[in-house]
Amino acid sequence: MAINTHETWVIPTLREWSTYFIFEGRTYGPVQTFKLLRANLIVGKRDDALITFEASSKVYSIVEAEVGEPLTRLLTLDKIYELAI
Repeated sequence: MAINTHETWVIPTLREWSTYFIFEGRTYGPVQTFKLLRANLIVGKRDDALITFEASSKVYSIVEAEVGEPLTRLLTLDKIYELAI
């Protein structure tokens, strides 16, 4: 089964799933969804990132570290494009 959404608030209900991200036509992942519950979004590349991706000509990393914006606080992945401005 697959679900396509921009809404990050569904992460807790899908914790046993694998997640793929699609930004600007490129697919990134998989990431174990339960790891996203404590993951943060940062601008830039980190070697320890769960995933690193490019959007709006910027590089982002989703990390399990106490830096950046909690992914679940964004509510929607569209916020990434607002952060890119």
